[in-house]
Amino acid sequence: MLKESISGVRGIVGESFTPEVIAKYCGAFASMLPPGPIVIARDSRPSGRSIERFVSSTLRLAGRDIIYIGIQATPTAEIITDKTKASGGIIITASHNPIEWNALKFLREDGLFLGADDFKKLRAATKREIAWASHSEIGSEKVIANAENYHIDAIIWLPWLEAGIIRDAKLKVVLDANSGTGAIVLLPLLEKLGCEIVQLECEPDGIFTHDPEPRPENLTGLEKAVIEHGADIGLATDPDADRLALVDEKGVAIGEEYTLAIGAAEVIHFNPGPIVVNLSTSAMVESLGQPVFRTKVGEINVAEKMLEIGSPVGGEGNGGLIVPACHPGRDGALAAATILHRLARTGETLSRLAGEFPKLYMIKEKINVRIEEDALAKILAGEFDTGKIDMTDGVRIALDDAWLHVRASNTEDILRIIAEAKSEDRVKSLVERARKLLE
Repeated sequence: MLKESISGVRGIVGESFTPEVIAKYCGAFASMLPPGPIVIARDSRPSGRSIERFVSSTLRLAGRDIIYIGIQATPTAEIITDKTKASGGIIITASHNPIEWNALKFLREDGLFLGADDFKKLRAATKREIAWASHSEIGSEKVIANAENYHIDAIIWLPWLEAGIIRDAKLKVVLDANSGTGAIVLLPLLEKLGCEIVQLECEPDGIFTHDPEPRPENLTGLEKAVIEHGADIGLATDPDADRLALVDEKGVAIGEEYTLAIGAAEVIHFNPGPIVVNLSTSAMVESLGQPVFRTKVGEINVAEKMLEIGSPVGGEGNGGLIVPACHPGRDGALAAATILHRLARTGETLSRLAGEFPKLYMIKEKINVRIEEDALAKILAGEFDTGKIDMTDGVRIALDDAWLHVRASNTEDILRIIAEAKSEDRVKSLVERARKLLE
């Protein structure tokens, strides 16, 4: 099944994700962009090289010049698209999906993903015939080598980030890139920051050694390596490195929600201001003493709200930290540098930094059910009639001691159930009640 959303278009290579689909979407994208080159990047999965060639040829035959940056992290592609004043970008990556999947993610000229309205225009444009160029109008190709250096500079040049503090701390870091793009930017970044690095699966060949979703249950190898090497921290990226998960010095994967919470704490130490997160993100950030704004799920929704109100930090609870002073997109390398800065500056361990936040328990589940929002609201409001209901994105119910969010997935034909509470029993009860109502 082909999955189409503001996150792009994705599917299983050779089944739903075919040359016909790729050509249709690339031709449509070329037709709706303003004049200028289009940046192309990809993650490391084996199907990527052939797809990249096909994407490149399609765009050039449609009369568009391209800038090719090779295997690079998604945030690197976002930065290059903005810095080169390209008209847009295409990243060939299925992110956390398994190896048989691939996808096209589309960037605007400012390096941000398409919003809902832009994606509707893109889908409408796929209904039209591709306007192929004549033999004299075929687009050109430019290659930017080592594009990660632009990304590293954007992080190192943050006004509050003092690389010397991290260097002096001589931190030992275990990096698990799971054969994705994370090592391409993180290895040279960590070297510049003076870290001692232990590498796990840092060759970007796309042969994932564990489930590419960087959740605690998939990071047992990283947990063992942190203990074995006596490291200060373990870092894990997803295949396109826009998300970062953490393992503390005790060898415990503390969960992706802490990436945003700890990163945000460090940014607002230097630059206080409103924090923007999505409706499914942990309430931990509400303990930081700053106004918190919540948006629909989706990076572009968070990023646009941040730019609108001048937020210094925000992101999504899946390990996606956003700091607009660097660039307004989720960034695993940026998150790593920010958290290492907090470790070095405070002299605290990662477990102590995580312990500064209220202890909350979160459950994320999904059920194979599709229910319209109005019906969903009626069902849940009747059961949780004491809660404050927010229908910005699905149904979110804020209770005195917990919250519950139920929404249709952007990429799958399922309902997602996310809940958080101050006790494990309470959060389990909330999810179970919602599941029984909806299944």
